[in-house]
Amino acid sequence: MIEFWKFQGCGNDFLIMEEKDDIDYDTLSEHICDRHYGIGADGIILVRQDPLSMRIFNQDGSEATMCGNGIRCFVRYCYEILNMQKREFLIHTKAGSFCGKVLDESASDIEIDMGTPSFTMEHTGLVNELPVINYPFYMHFHVYMITTMFFGTIHTVLFVADADDGKWQHVGRQMHQHPFFRKKTNVNFVEIVNDHAIKVRTYEKGVGMTLACGSGACASAYCAHMLHFCKDQMEVYLKSSMLHIQIKEDRVLMRGPAKYIGKGIYLDKEETANGRT
Repeated sequence: MIEFWKFQGCGNDFLIMEEKDDIDYDTLSEHICDRHYGIGADGIILVRQDPLSMRIFNQDGSEATMCGNGIRCFVRYCYEILNMQKREFLIHTKAGSFCGKVLDESASDIEIDMGTPSFTMEHTGLVNELPVINYPFYMHFHVYMITTMFFGTIHTVLFVADADDGKWQHVGRQMHQHPFFRKKTNVNFVEIVNDHAIKVRTYEKGVGMTLACGSGACASAYCAHMLHFCKDQMEVYLKSSMLHIQIKEDRVLMRGPAKYIGKGIYLDKEETANGRT
């Protein structure tokens, strides 16, 4: 039996649980995240307290290095469920360490210092040795101007006229696993609203099109500012919510919600089949 707490950030939902050494988490994530035969989530987040660290597995069983919406949920879990007597947290992940702050007493507004993205081949896993910034990428007789960076995980950004066009799901599916991206990539379709706002739709590797992607919103905002489309503070409109992004001395600060949904106990398939609930 596995005890879990369910949280969501901008509609990106996660099952948070304490990490144990005897569990196959890639298999568990596939089963427990299934929305018909499991609990249902975009991924699972594992917690260790000494030192405070976070691991995340996608619903397809693959392990991610970091997740922007997930780390806000992690901070609220530490503040509300673990009842840590502080409002600032240093969280260790496979992508490095991040500082998170609880901005209000209800813990509904959380800020993460996401740091500065990397464009090196070592981090992005690209075929190209040079940084890919506003680069013409050819795929299926179309050319897309792309920028790829590592922002806790690998993100590719392209600017489009209509981020809600249904064709981007197919393009994202094809692009995210293209051989050009040796480690695969998340794909962000970004529509400029004005110089203080953008709209972002993200195809996430291991998940597909999601309601929101926090690190994708940060990558998109950084790219929009770098290419002089937007100012250094902007609102990022996601499918179901909004994040505030500030670029400060080349670092990215992400502020947004994290909501506690509930808790439960997950039984393995044999126990469920025997009628034990």
